[in-house]
Amino acid sequence: MKVTTERLPDSRMVLNIEVDEEEVERSLQQTYGKLVQRVKIPGFRQGKAPRAILQSYLGKDAFLDEALDELAPTVIKRAIEEQKIDAVDAPEVEVVERGPVVLKATVSLKPTIELGDYKAIRLKREKVKVTPEQVENTLDELRYRRAPWEPVERPVAFNDLLTMDVEGRVDGKTVINEKGSSYSPSLESSYPVPGFAQQLEKMRKDEVKEFSLTLPEGYPGEELAGKQCRFRVAVHEIKEKNPPPLDDDFARSINDEYETLAMLREKVTSDLKDHLEAEADSRYEDQLIETLKSGARIEAPPVLREREIDHLIMDEARALAARGVRFENYLKAVGKTGDQLREDFKEAADKRVTTSLLLDKLAEAEGLKVEAQEIEDEIETMANASGERAAEVRDQLQKEEVRSSVEHTILMRKALSALKENATRKVVPAGASSEAAPVVEEKREVQNET
Repeated sequence: MKVTTERLPDSRMVLNIEVDEEEVERSLQQTYGKLVQRVKIPGFRQGKAPRAILQSYLGKDAFLDEALDELAPTVIKRAIEEQKIDAVDAPEVEVVERGPVVLKATVSLKPTIELGDYKAIRLKREKVKVTPEQVENTLDELRYRRAPWEPVERPVAFNDLLTMDVEGRVDGKTVINEKGSSYSPSLESSYPVPGFAQQLEKMRKDEVKEFSLTLPEGYPGEELAGKQCRFRVAVHEIKEKNPPPLDDDFARSINDEYETLAMLREKVTSDLKDHLEAEADSRYEDQLIETLKSGARIEAPPVLREREIDHLIMDEARALAARGVRFENYLKAVGKTGDQLREDFKEAADKRVTTSLLLDKLAEAEGLKVEAQEIEDEIETMANASGERAAEVRDQLQKEEVRSSVEHTILMRKALSALKENATRKVVPAGASSEAAPVVEEKREVQNET
């Protein structure tokens, strides 16, 4: 067996393998032994046809292809091992020549990651502040959500709640037919088509209105996109919300623990602060990863991104299934093919793969490890969060592949914490007292303070 290699971009390698004639012959003979028992050839008893007859009956190329289906995986595996190649996926195989047999195997290699001077990263996390306006807006939202819908006898206004019948016809064919449906028109709404909500403004109870709108590109059902739809709308009821006064009674209606409006306002302020801090943390982590990436060199095979896209699509399918929606029906509803959905997920998949590779490498550089007890504690926390299903979830999490995933999640968290700690570390000049020395910000500093 002769093997030559060629390095490709994106962490891939091509192996050109010339297979020994003796090995090919052995494989052909083994293939003959299997096929002669299965293929019935006129004039010969089952299993008694000579190899030359069988080969002529099936076709020389088909006979060889059958043999190579068995031989190629073994030969390529041996070539990969001999060349000490660290492959991360099954190779793509092509038969280049048939005499002598030459195979071409394109192999995805383990990613190459160079972090650069990550210890020089200095990045300040933004400071968050809850404003009085944010608190009042949140309280107003609470008032609105707590208010009941009440019938009114005035014309339709935006943000009302309507009960209505809707019929839509395209080329004389009914494509929408809903009776007694609920709908809340808003200026921002583009459902069911752009301009629909605006047509309802100022309609009155028991009024019927007809109008035409163009169905937009991407409308479910490609044959309908771009066509005129004739709508007929009958409004049966109009409701609005009348939020209660913002006072102590309102605070107590939210929860008995809030005896006064001041107590509710304090809780709202605290919750807002937690929310803003969490958002700031997320932005800070994204900025850290981007800064780390800017100083790193990453070479990874495309197959890693494709695997991640598979995971994202499976997550989407599971989420839809939990809501009783079939994945195929979802694709039809959004007017996309499976390939288009994969294209949509490319950016997110690239980000997840890059983040994982960078943090894996950083964990290696920092010598970070995950103890068995940490995995157990994480599993217990996740199981307990499932309530009545805790025991069932705990059993699922104890499976080897799931434990491995949990371990990796913990390791990523540790690596990110190490990156944060380093990015906020004060640097003391050599020979200076740590108590009196000024803070020296190293290169690649990013200011992001508000």
